[in-house]
Amino acid sequence: MQEAKQHNICALIPTYNNAGTILDVVHRTHKQLRDIIVINDGCTDDTLALLGTLDFPITIVSFEHNKGKGKALAAGFRKAIELGFDYALTLDADGQHYPEDIPVMLRALDLHAGCIIVGSRQFTDENMSGKSKFANKFSNFWFKLQTTIDLPDTQTGFRIYPLHKLHGLSLLTSRYEAELELLVFAAWHNVNLIPVPIHVYYPPEEQRVSHFRPVYDFTRISILNCFLCLGALLFGYVNMYWRTVLCFGYFGLTMLLLISPWTLLYFLFHGNTPETRAKYHKLLQPLAKHYCFMLSGLHYTIDNPHNIQIGAHPSVIISNHQSHIDIMLLLSQSTRFVIMVKDYVWYNPVFHTVARKLDCFPLSMDGEAKEELMRRVTEEGYSIMVFPEGTRSATGEIGRFHRGAFYYAEQFNLPIQPIVMEGLCDYMTKRQFCIKPNHVTMHVLPEVTPDDPSFGPNYKRRTKAFERFYSAYLHNQCESLK
Repeated sequence: MQEAKQHNICALIPTYNNAGTILDVVHRTHKQLRDIIVINDGCTDDTLALLGTLDFPITIVSFEHNKGKGKALAAGFRKAIELGFDYALTLDADGQHYPEDIPVMLRALDLHAGCIIVGSRQFTDENMSGKSKFANKFSNFWFKLQTTIDLPDTQTGFRIYPLHKLHGLSLLTSRYEAELELLVFAAWHNVNLIPVPIHVYYPPEEQRVSHFRPVYDFTRISILNCFLCLGALLFGYVNMYWRTVLCFGYFGLTMLLLISPWTLLYFLFHGNTPETRAKYHKLLQPLAKHYCFMLSGLHYTIDNPHNIQIGAHPSVIISNHQSHIDIMLLLSQSTRFVIMVKDYVWYNPVFHTVARKLDCFPLSMDGEAKEELMRRVTEEGYSIMVFPEGTRSATGEIGRFHRGAFYYAEQFNLPIQPIVMEGLCDYMTKRQFCIKPNHVTMHVLPEVTPDDPSFGPNYKRRTKAFERFYSAYLHNQCESLK
């Protein structure tokens, strides 16, 4: 059984006349989660009698008459809250979802606590009807229009909901469209939606149990989408983006009108010497702290700050890459390092002046010139900051590490300072330029010295070892560095 007590989660299974599959779904779900709530949505078949034969306890919420999936889900959520659960995992009773995918959903929740984890079905199954594929594309289109979020599967019923972040339960319509409403209301209130690939079973058409009424339900959904689009204009877009406009508008204007001109004047009058560069680095740290303070909804803590050696001696600092805020958060702790940045940062008109005066260097810089710059700055006492992933993932999962950082550490005989960022990917997601209040933790881990064999004897081995370590650390499955 998947250990899920750390999340205090239960399973919700709404059912309406699924006697042929309900026992199998509940048994398989119980192997993954101990606590199960079944919502009997006015079943007229043998569902209730079959549930009474189970040899383990479950909670049953019953309606005398069928009220629809939306009402069933709302009743299940309220019951879960009443029983003290923090999260509810929902799946359908028709056997389409695989309860064996629950551990995959829970691992995503480990990385994204407080978010809605959305199972994303694959639409290549030959048994999936053309109508179902069209319905999902149609729903995805409306959802993106109402939230600006591109979600691959907005109709799946396999999800994990944070119960304390559910919005609009009293406004839910009674039928299938309620699941779309839940996502829209959550997006408008800045709850992150994390898609996770799942398996799905589509039985042959003659074996399917469906209560969808094409003309009637399609009309209902179309009318609902019109109202949701109006709601997006009046409330949704404003509530989602006001923080982003305010924070990045302030950052962009102050950088362009104040910081960049001041930087040019500073070096014009003081010259470009090691001493003036060192003073400039030092002056920018309180500015970075100010920007972090001004970021609306960003609450961060530094875990094990005594481990941080930035400024004490040169090292290679590595960190997982989660958002545009990574660098600002690191600069707020110290500016005694130079950063390898992507070319679009190097040429960006808003902060390219500051980036160049901080001795940042672009990925496209010639290899010999890059090594010469690194040699100079380390001799002046600076560290080198590298994001080994290169390209950050949209979900916060650790991507493939590149060898550069570990090669430079070996080449210049420098220790490695590992830093793990947690929560920034949910503060600002990759595919949506939108700030969503979240708590962020910067885990500062002990340095790894050049002669430490625990991560391998050379930079190639260390690249793979650190990639595995970071992935395990974020999933709370490894011990701290000794």
